[in-house]
Amino acid sequence: MDNLDHLMSTHDKIRKSFDAQNEWRAEKEELAMNANQAAIDSKALLKEIADNTAYLKELVTINRETQLNTEELNLIMRAIFDVAKAKNKDEADTLLSKAIKGISEAGETAGNVASLITVALGIYNTVTALL
Repeated sequence: MDNLDHLMSTHDKIRKSFDAQNEWRAEKEELAMNANQAAIDSKALLKEIADNTAYLKELVTINRETQLNTEELNLIMRAIFDVAKAKNKDEADTLLSKAIKGISEAGETAGNVASLITVALGIYNTVTALL
C-alpha cells in the first residue's frame, strides 16, 4: 500500500504541476492579448490626435502669409472658433456656413482661403463627432 500511496501522491503532484502550468499559460496568453489590444488602442488614439491637430499647421501658415489686418483675421478666426461652441449639429452647420462665408468674402489668397476652410472643417468635424 505504501507504493500505491507514493504513486498517488506523485500523480497528484504531477497533475497539480500541469494545472499550474496551464494556468500560467492562460495568464500569459491573456496578458499578451491585453498588450496587443493596448498597442492597437494607442495607435488609434495617436492617429486620432494627429487628425484632430492637423489644422494647427494651417493656422501657423495663415498667420505668416495672411493679407488681412489683425482685426479682419481675428473676426474670421472668431467665426471659425464659434463652430466649436455649437450645441447641436444644426447649430454647427449654421456656424460653419457663416465662417465659410466670412472666409470667402475676406479677400484672402486662394491658398489661405483653402487653409482657413481646412481649419474650419477640422473644428466642425471634431465638434460634430462629439455631439
